[in-house]
Amino acid sequence: YKPISCDIHSQYELWIMRGEQIKLAWHTDDNITRIERVTPIDIRAETGIEYLYFHDSGEKTRRIRLDYIIEASILH
Repeated sequence: YKPISCDIHSQYELWIMRGEQIKLAWHTDDNITRIERVTPIDIRAETGIEYLYFHDSGEKTRRIRLDYIIEASILH
């Protein structure tokens, strides 16, 4: 696990507090790039790895390692 910057971490927390929808792009474990519209709901550390928990477009709760995220931006 490679920790992310405090600035990016703070941005995720702000989006969570505001209930913002974001566009999220990340690499999967299979090194496939995924891009989805999601609503971040929490950040949790588990065994030394931080995860962003989110609802996908089908309202399913999922998680992604923070260091797998390539890009995240707010939807307008």
